[in-house]
This record gives sequence, structure tokens and C-alpha cells, in this order.
Amino acid sequence: MKSLSEYSKNVLTLLSGTVIAQALPILFAPVLTRIFSPEEFAVYGVYIAVVMFCTVLSSGRYELAIILPEDDEKAINLLSLSYRLLAVVSAAVLFVVFIFHDRLIALLGHDELSGWIYLLPIGIFFLGSFNILNYWNNRKKRFKNLSLARVGQASTILAGNAAAGFAKHGFPDKGVLQILSDVQTNPGVNTGVSKLGAIGLVGGHVCGVFISNCVLLYKLLSRDRSLFKKSNRVQRKSVAKEYRAFPRVNMAHALSDKVQGMSIPFIMLYFFTDKIFGFYSYTIRIVRAPLGMVSSSIGQVFYQKGAEQYNQQGDISVLVKATMKKTAMIGIPCLLILVFFGPDLFAFVFSDDWRVSGEFARILAPWLILNFIVSPVSQVPLIVNKQREAFLLSLIGNGLIVLSIVVGGMMKDVKIGLMILSTTQVIYYIWLIIWTVKISKKRT
Repeated sequence: MKSLSEYSKNVLTLLSGTVIAQALPILFAPVLTRIFSPEEFAVYGVYIAVVMFCTVLSSGRYELAIILPEDDEKAINLLSLSYRLLAVVSAAVLFVVFIFHDRLIALLGHDELSGWIYLLPIGIFFLGSFNILNYWNNRKKRFKNLSLARVGQASTILAGNAAAGFAKHGFPDKGVLQILSDVQTNPGVNTGVSKLGAIGLVGGHVCGVFISNCVLLYKLLSRDRSLFKKSNRVQRKSVAKEYRAFPRVNMAHALSDKVQGMSIPFIMLYFFTDKIFGFYSYTIRIVRAPLGMVSSSIGQVFYQKGAEQYNQQGDISVLVKATMKKTAMIGIPCLLILVFFGPDLFAFVFSDDWRVSGEFARILAPWLILNFIVSPVSQVPLIVNKQREAFLLSLIGNGLIVLSIVVGGMMKDVKIGLMILSTTQVIYYIWLIIWTVKISKKRT
């Protein structure tokens, strides 16, 4: 009972920070959608897709293993190993950006990223570092620190976005209220992609992740610095071998997820306009981001507790079912709201120009909510050593997503593609839930 109480308390601690972190962008979203265009959100979406893809490679997925060892000596060597790999990958990306700058810009299809593509190595390093520190703080049960990092990240991103967005429209020569009035009465003034608009979205993200790194790094240096004395080349080599399934299998799994995520922008931009992709990108950002932060909070506590419980009992099925029940209680009301009020809700909150995003949200809601329910327990295959099977299943799910968008593109109807996507993903996630519960049971 004490364990369950601690589990719930840790979830609530992370959720409190999550609520604040997500309340800020939701409150400011009506402003951002008026000072940035759908095309600018499309540029931002491309940049984030590239950064997220490269980050998968950055530390060999060894950061995921930090939470698993029983002793801190192995864990600190995994952390040290992860940072060394991250530094190598970031340096390699910097070299590629300098040598192949023009070719990369042509491949991405957005000249506005010409200067800011040099932020790729920095963005990759900061995001990779955040992931490493995130798992270390999770291991040490420093959930208050994790909450503070999320709030700091969200507020910094918003501050950077807002500053650049208003500067783009003439601030400080024009006041904030005057700018909002101009873009409201003359929507044509906020179309296309401006250089400052792209800077505001991309630069804000980089600054936000940097701040969250500072918050998480402080506890490591102030409380755990002595552990670095236990890190050495022999031990790093030992843990690299012991947890080799992470770079061999889990990295392939993560790469397949990122290839799917990265391919969607290019597929949609090939078949449809920048504006359509901007609507889709914003839909995913508004619906999935807050749900993802909540599921991530629950998932982080679940991963730590699940690994501990599995080492002791060998069975985590009760914990898995209880966790999915909690997320379902949150997700189902969200599903109903999006299905019945999605378009009107988006039009009311973000302006009528974004009603299409609300229509997309209505179509995709069943998929996104099931994804939300399953995400917190997605670490079960890592805990019970079923990474290979999970990878094969993910290939099916990712293939269905890409195929659905391609079919919609060939039919020249994005909504048909999204309806096919949502339907196939519902079937896929129902099967995934059954499989996850099955593998979480104690093997006889």
C-alpha cells in the first residue's frame, strides 16, 4: 500500500509540473497562431523532425538503460558512455552541416532554414543531454526537479516565440495590442514564411531545451559528483557490452519510429500544400503535445517502478493494467470532446482560420487517444527483455501510418488518408494493448 501511495505521489508530482508546462502554451496558442502563419509552423515542423531523428542516434539508446541497474556504479558509467557518444554524434552532424550545407537546404526544401541549420548540432546535443539527464533524475526519483525542468522549458520556448513573433510584426514601434488588432482585421498580413518567424520558432525551441538541461544538470553536479570517480574506460566497456541490445535493437526500433515521423512531412508536402501540412502539424502539436506530456509523466514513474517491481517479483501485469486504466480515464473524455466539438473548439480558441486543424483533430482523435493510453507502458518490452518483438510490431504500425498518408495523397484527399490512418491505428493499438498485458505477466 505504501508503494502504491509513493507511486501515485510521484505521478502527481510530475503531473503538477506538466499541467503548468502545458497550460502556458495553451494559453498563448491563440496569440501564436495569430502572429505566426501555418507555413511558418510547417518550417518549424521540418526542423523538429530532423532534430528528433538525429537525436535517436546521439547516445546509442544507452540512456534508456540508466534506470535499470541495481547499483549506481553501472548507472553512472552508462551516463558517461551516453555523453561520450552524444558528443561524437553532435560533432559529426556539425561537420556534415558545414560540408553539405547547400545540399541539405535543398533536401529540406526551405531556404528559411539556411542560417538556422547550423543550430542542428546544438539542438541535437541539448536534446540528447536532456534525455540522458531525464533518465538519471528519474532513477534518483527527483520528480520535482523534472517538473521544474519542464516548466522552465515551456516558458522559455514561449518567451522566445513571442518575442520574435511580435518583432516580426513591428514591435516595439507597434504595441502588442495594435499588432494583434492588425493580424485579426487583416489576415493576409500573416501569410507565407518570414525569416524572423522561422527564427522565433526554431530559436525558441533551442533556448527552451537549454534551460531544462541547466535545471537537471544542477542536481547531478551538486549531489552525485562523487559517482564520477567510479566511471572509467573498463566499466564503460563492460556496461556497453551488457546492454548492447539497446543500440542493436532499440535503436533500430527508435529509428523506424523517427523515419516514419520524419517521412510524414515530406510525404504530405509532396502530395499537398504547405498550408495543409501546417494544419496537420499544428493538430498533432496541440493534441499530442499535452497528452504526450501527461503520458510521459506517468510513463517515467511507471518505468522506474516497473523495473524495480520486475526485479523483485517478475510480474508487473497488475501495475500495467492499473496504469492504462488511469490514462484511459483521462483520454476518453478528451476523445469525446474532440469528436463532438473539435472544429468549433479550434475555431473558437485559435481563430476561424484554424478550423481545418479541428477537423483533422476530430478524425485522428481515436488514434491519438489510444496512443496516449498505451504510451506510459511502452517501456514494458525493455523491462521484460522483449525488445526484438516490440521492434517487429512497431514496423507494422509505422508502415500503416505511412501507407495511409500515401493513399490519401494518391486520392488527392487528405481527409481520406487521415481516416484510413485513424482506423488502421485503432486496430493496431488494440492488438498492442493485448500483447503488452500478456508479456507483463510472470513467466512460468
